[in-house]
Amino acid sequence: MNGAGLCSGTLSPTVSGGKGRALIAQTGFLGDVVLATALIEPLADAGYDVYVLVRPEHAPLLRSDPIVRGVITDDKRAGRRGLSGVLKTARELRAYKFAAVLSPHRSHRTAATLALARIPRRVGFASSPLPWLFSERVDAGAVSHQIERNLCLLQPLGIQRAGAEMRLAMPVEATRAAAEHLSPGARPLVGVAAGSAWPTKRWPAEKFAQTLRELGRRAEFTAVFLGTGGDRAGAAKIASLWGGPQVNLAGRTDLPALCAVIERLDLLIANDSAPVHIAGAYRVPTVAVFLATHPAFGFGPLSQPFRIAQVEGLACRPCSAHGGRRCPLGHFECAVRLAPETVAEAAAALLSEQRAR
Repeated sequence: MNGAGLCSGTLSPTVSGGKGRALIAQTGFLGDVVLATALIEPLADAGYDVYVLVRPEHAPLLRSDPIVRGVITDDKRAGRRGLSGVLKTARELRAYKFAAVLSPHRSHRTAATLALARIPRRVGFASSPLPWLFSERVDAGAVSHQIERNLCLLQPLGIQRAGAEMRLAMPVEATRAAAEHLSPGARPLVGVAAGSAWPTKRWPAEKFAQTLRELGRRAEFTAVFLGTGGDRAGAAKIASLWGGPQVNLAGRTDLPALCAVIERLDLLIANDSAPVHIAGAYRVPTVAVFLATHPAFGFGPLSQPFRIAQVEGLACRPCSAHGGRRCPLGHFECAVRLAPETVAEAAAALLSEQRAR
């Protein structure tokens, strides 16, 4: 993988024979879960029965994976909030008698939950909160991308899989739904994912619409608008401002169908958000728009052909590792100064390369 670095960790005196149940604990955002799927196959190949711990809304992403033996959910934002929720989840995990757990999620709650679950081998990052609650800690500070950092967690178990990749397996119903949704659209299909959980990671609708107009001068295509119910208004605004051939699926797909739709795209244009990583799992060419954040943090595209669209040279950027509610300086120059022509040019180049391949 590009940009690989060196990982170092605290190894236990004995290495597991590669048997028993292993858990991947990632209760962060959807994109974090997608990135963590690179751990599934190496664990299974080493002889572990692989289970995953995620938030309930992300469980459909993994339930159809033939390698995953079980999906356990932690509703930490609702039914299992607070200390009582931690204790409930820990008790549930304890019943599985896991031999080992890998924790890509850096969180006080996750560290405490896994320790209370009494899983004998708990592998986490040395930079995690409460690192002493892990039995083995990995220093991935020299590694550039989050996928590669996650793979460092395999080393204390004696597993070397630096080239492992993300994997997504959707049910046949999702594949069928995607085909039906996209049947009106003529290729190439250009996905537009203009949403994000953080406002400072959202490029304005007017900018996306202008990008599509600029791209339309270079190539014929059908725009496919993607997103959750919360992204409907933004997608509708872009669609209206642009007015070209389109299929608006924002808020109209569940998570498996969204993944199946992205798999069928010829190109994705997206903010720094989960669809970038879903596209990576399927190697869909991607233009990733970075505003308040920066790909140097390790959460940019990696596995697919890609271009990064961002404004270099701003002294105030990046202002956050994960995005924020508002621009700290009030000017949002990272969005204002990013030219739609630049994004359209990157998109046209990727489409041209796609045709050549």
